[in-house]
Amino acid sequence: MTLLHDPTSDPMRDRAPTAVHPLIVVPLLAAAAVYYPIVHNYFREDDFVNLYFIENYSPARFLITVWAEHSLVTRNAIWWVLHAFVGTHPQPYFVLTFLTHLAAVGMLFEALRRLTGSATTACLAASLWGTAAVHEEAIGWFSVYGQLVGTVIVTWMLLRLADIRDGDGFGGRAMFGWSLLVLMVVTSFGVGLGIVFALPAIAFVLLPRSAPWIRLVMMFAVMAVVSFLLYSNLIALNWKLYGPFPHLPITAALSVPRALFKLLGLLAGNGIVALHAGPFAKRVPELGWTWRVLVGAWVFLVLVTFVRAPGSHRRVMLAGLALAFACYAALAGGRAPYFANGIQFQHEARYQYAATIGLATMTCVVLARVGARLRPSSARSMVGLVALVAAMVLGERFFAPPINHHVSERLETESVIGAIRAEVAKAPAGADVYIENKRFGGVGPLLSTVGMPWFPGWAAVFAIFFPDDTVDGRRVHFVTDPAIVKAGEQGRRSAHLLVPRDSRGAGATPLAH
Repeated sequence: MTLLHDPTSDPMRDRAPTAVHPLIVVPLLAAAAVYYPIVHNYFREDDFVNLYFIENYSPARFLITVWAEHSLVTRNAIWWVLHAFVGTHPQPYFVLTFLTHLAAVGMLFEALRRLTGSATTACLAASLWGTAAVHEEAIGWFSVYGQLVGTVIVTWMLLRLADIRDGDGFGGRAMFGWSLLVLMVVTSFGVGLGIVFALPAIAFVLLPRSAPWIRLVMMFAVMAVVSFLLYSNLIALNWKLYGPFPHLPITAALSVPRALFKLLGLLAGNGIVALHAGPFAKRVPELGWTWRVLVGAWVFLVLVTFVRAPGSHRRVMLAGLALAFACYAALAGGRAPYFANGIQFQHEARYQYAATIGLATMTCVVLARVGARLRPSSARSMVGLVALVAAMVLGERFFAPPINHHVSERLETESVIGAIRAEVAKAPAGADVYIENKRFGGVGPLLSTVGMPWFPGWAAVFAIFFPDDTVDGRRVHFVTDPAIVKAGEQGRRSAHLLVPRDSRGAGATPLAH
């Protein structure tokens, strides 16, 4: 326990508060050591759908696509630009997610250091969050990249709020820029809606009563309303322009209040366990005695710390609570109707990325207050800090489940591409090639079956990885059900690739089996 540090005796406390602290290197190296292998990941599930949409539809349609209740304009814009430069090579995508995660870790460290006054405990909390195994899914699945973007923005906002609390100004130009950032957050991922509703409360509790406090709270409150209207109208616009799609409004959760509150509690409890049990979190049975002890102990420590902490630290804890609660509430609100029907969304690790920033903030204050009581020497603090962070890294590397690089999806993709090329090679030069369309398991069990109208199997894989419909002088078609052909009429590739089973012309090759 000697590593817990009293902020008043921090060896670098006299540094300029806005200067980057040297200890930022520790959580960055820790997170990099754990998550660097993720740059070798491959695409999975919704990744293929998004790549298909980029190839098959206009940029405007792709930008405003609302998928699974997520508003994704910001994420889609980043994806479209990246695809224009690197195409379907997976490594640049996951190098970007890796670097974005490191940016979030660095921002979190600086925000917590400035909010609590302790570089040591900020280093511990940022390392704990940055190395947590629960983040593998969010970092290693590019479809979730918008949540990383939103998290980087909110950690930067926490950092800047600390500076404003300590005397920095906040004028009209800053207000305009922050308003744009709020719109980026709400259009990055579903949890962004929760984040923007938390921001007024965060500014309200963190800042002293002053002109910047009034401007920020009012701006965040107005932008929360604007964000909800934008979210709702994007759904309506998408529906109007491109037809109906499976969607449940977030207000549908109010019809299943028991499921809503149960899912909210399970998401929060699982987040507490995932963050603090580290590599052993998956070995803790949900709602088992170990799970209950961990959650109960954390809640107890937070409550005791809140009661005994000075006002400045209480405000930081309230800000963390507001962020975590809003994220979990948004997720529970969007998934409660499905949860009520037996879908276990509380186990989805990707839902923990942004929310656990709030939990880590509260944990940081607990550590800072323990350090204030113990008052260890600076030398012992540094030795203990390095030892603990090293233990975190080693634990995640040797005891956490290995990173899933989605090799099966890579192999299936290569197999489908090879099978298509083989069918094309069988046909005479200049002939039309008709290939029986098949399901593609890489998009997951739901989209590969009932989702065929949105991702038409092999035809979609062909559209993603082949630049046009002609291969080696032979025009390729995919023979499929009329309903799937009808659904593909709006696509610039699918309108020509997909043909019904009764329309094969003369000279067509035999169907691939």
